[in-house]
Amino acid sequence: MVKNKIIKYDNIKSSVNTEENKDILKLVNQVNMIVRDIRDTGVRHLTFNDIDNLEDYNDKVEELMKFKKQKHESSEHPMWWADRVLPTDKNAWYQKEEDDE
Repeated sequence: MVKNKIIKYDNIKSSVNTEENKDILKLVNQVNMIVRDIRDTGVRHLTFNDIDNLEDYNDKVEELMKFKKQKHESSEHPMWWADRVLPTDKNAWYQKEEDDE
């Protein structure tokens, strides 16, 4: 039998190891570099690679910190465009996982 199972987090990550800390640092440095480049030159020196790196580091930090997309009021899909929320937020979206029994 297959049933839907929703996994929720009871706590928020409050410590990070050295590798996780390095990923957070990469995100911070990438954001700083992009902001600095935009201030100095506009977007002329900003590359697609810069944006890809920023997105990759952001995804790692979101996963590390267990930040969640918000639930959509009238759909089972998340609001991917909205700000992320803490995993304990009442509006946090959780994907239903198929489980064989």
